[in-house]
Amino acid sequence: MRAVTYRFHDFRLSPAAHELWRADARLVLPPRVLACLCHLIEQRERAVGRDELIRAVWHRDNVSDIQLGQLILRARRAVGDEGTLQHSIRTVVGFGYRWVAPTETEAAVPAEPVGTTGRDDELDDERDAVARTRDRPAPTADPPPRNVQRVPSADRTAAASRWSRRNALAWASLAALCGAGLLLFGYFPSTKQDTFVAATDARVAVLPLAIDAADENAWLRLGGMDLVAERLRRGGLAVARSETTLNGLGADARIDAAAALERLQRIGETRLLIDGELAGGGRSADAWTVRLRARTADGVVAGAEAKSGEAVAALREASDRLLAALGRAPPSGDAGPATEYVQRARAALLADEPARAREILETAPAPLREDGELRFYLAQSLARSGQFAQADGALTALLGDVSMADDARLRLRILAARGLARVRIGRLQEARADFAAATSQPHAQDFPAELGEAYNGRAIAAIALHDFDDGSADLGRARLQLERAGDALGVAHVDANLGLLEYERGALAQANAHLASAAQRFEAFSSARERVSALSGLLLVQQAQLQNTAALATSARLWAGVEQAGDPVQKRALILRRAGALLVTGGLRETGRLLDAVSADPGPNLHDTRDDERLQLLRTELALREGRMADAAREASTLPHAIPATGDDDLRALSALVRGRALPDQALPLDETAQLALAAPSPAALPLRALLAAERAQRAGRFAEAQPLFRQALSLAESGGIPFVIATVAGSYASVLLDQGSLDEAAALIGRVSVWAGDDFDCALLQSRLAVANGDAQAWSKASSAALRLAGERTIPPQLARPPSPQAR
Repeated sequence: MRAVTYRFHDFRLSPAAHELWRADARLVLPPRVLACLCHLIEQRERAVGRDELIRAVWHRDNVSDIQLGQLILRARRAVGDEGTLQHSIRTVVGFGYRWVAPTETEAAVPAEPVGTTGRDDELDDERDAVARTRDRPAPTADPPPRNVQRVPSADRTAAASRWSRRNALAWASLAALCGAGLLLFGYFPSTKQDTFVAATDARVAVLPLAIDAADENAWLRLGGMDLVAERLRRGGLAVARSETTLNGLGADARIDAAAALERLQRIGETRLLIDGELAGGGRSADAWTVRLRARTADGVVAGAEAKSGEAVAALREASDRLLAALGRAPPSGDAGPATEYVQRARAALLADEPARAREILETAPAPLREDGELRFYLAQSLARSGQFAQADGALTALLGDVSMADDARLRLRILAARGLARVRIGRLQEARADFAAATSQPHAQDFPAELGEAYNGRAIAAIALHDFDDGSADLGRARLQLERAGDALGVAHVDANLGLLEYERGALAQANAHLASAAQRFEAFSSARERVSALSGLLLVQQAQLQNTAALATSARLWAGVEQAGDPVQKRALILRRAGALLVTGGLRETGRLLDAVSADPGPNLHDTRDDERLQLLRTELALREGRMADAAREASTLPHAIPATGDDDLRALSALVRGRALPDQALPLDETAQLALAAPSPAALPLRALLAAERAQRAGRFAEAQPLFRQALSLAESGGIPFVIATVAGSYASVLLDQGSLDEAAALIGRVSVWAGDDFDCALLQSRLAVANGDAQAWSKASSAALRLAGERTIPPQLARPPSPQAR
């Protein structure tokens, strides 16, 4: 073979270097494809017979027509040819093939000729190429942008008659898809340069497909959408999960493509939108027609069409053709026999019908029910129905199947799904081990969406186990992977979990920022469940910060969707959160109405003991606020009076504290009081334990023993830095000091919490009480005005309702 370089279109073939380049990108080719191109180009002055080409490439004669046909398809795909127009390799009917692309020859340095591997079939070469692609490390940054042209609709007919050297990118890999009744259409480039960034750099979303078929095929609207998204994702595009796209569209899921792109761009980073339609059904070989389009804000940039007797086959082929038009090689692997059942189930899950998904999968033919993907989604349907223990068992059985060992992506997904199920049933250490195993799967970096979810799950387990450093690190890893995958909703999940992590370790300002941002993103994505979780977390943070007005507004945002809460346990929890926000802002009558409604109608199977305790705690606090001391004592009698010697249950500590105030005569022995100050890891529970011990000692008349406990509680509260806890401890201790006449020490404490007096009624009352004790009418007037503004339906004590008489201290 001569040591020359051949140039055609925007390709450069160097036989001596064994390389084919497109512009500045080197293409990886199997040796026989390269040998085929070299021979055809060298003999471009004439047609090359089939037998001659076989001998030149395989060096033998016993090669089937199928093998030769596959080789020609791969060669055409490599140089951006197209099976109908044949711009480079033309079929000479009944004889062979001829190279017809305008070609320039340049001198090159002599080198060894291109050889072949000597193996017996082309499949070996293809496997080598796939292996080389698979073994490349995942890119750490986006590749340089490549220009892709867009054709305005008015110019398409004229543009179709022009061949541009830049068009090779858009048509790469299409020739191999032109058999078996499958058709192709595309949009050729105009001479106008477009601002569209190549698909390798874009964030992609796939819309639900328009469907023109019988009702029994309606599942293809969502199931087909999901199949296309998965196929494009496997082809290397950063495609958003179908759930993310549907949430982003919300109630507008059937809007036109241009409006959908505008909406998804506004709430995420979508730059390339895929829409399309599917029509047909029946028994003919080309019964189904699928048309797909890729569009940016400036219009359609590429399109593909496929026909087949099966809807799944047509969807896959159209997806592969669209990948090729966007400069991506279609992924390897064929659709399995269970694919249609899986996609039907996926459609049901996307429609939030897990019971229907389970029914579809369980009625598949018995041999198909052993398919790993089908079994995985059967377990997912169980989890989505709240049957987490059953899902755990199904996923464990699936992991034990040796046939799953070689599918790294499926094992990653199974392990992550089992981890989430185990989090929900409280098996946190085992869940953490599952997530760690998922992130360690071979080639995990090749699956950024799944890897990001696994890191996010491992962070959830770590947070629940109070391992905040590891949890924070895993959330950072999850965010990077989900951003790489183009999953804006997944990133919002990470931000929400980061907010909860910061709340758990007492970093309230950071928690507030993360949860507020996540709630806003969830609202934009119409993600109702996630929105409720983020707003609930934000409400807790705001209450802990004594931002009571903001907390009331957040509770109103939660309350707006309470009737839509499908889960009765969740609905009950939302009502209690609303009641708590109303209570601390003085909405006593509405608080009572909500608590009575919950008490009167608990609903079926509502046995969330923490919410039962919250209900009783709120009823006791309401009675105390309204001065109904007998009612408060009755309500408090069911609250716990002791805190476990270990643990960090903030709710239990607060319940015991309120019980002690409602039942002051039920003081406990000193030895138990001392035990209540035992260390606990929570920044909230620890000072509340000490405060409970201090108040019990004080009520027993043992001020000498109570005072060091008050000081210990105050020190612990200051160390934790949570305003609600600081104000609770300081208010209790300051009241004792005022009763003791220790005005200077009380003033220091009240001054510490005055920063919250503008939004917290109890802090304002403390200032008013100090002013009365000091005989300071001016300070009383200011504090009284704040207290009146914040009181709502609460009553200001009579001794604080009138200005003090001046008196000497």
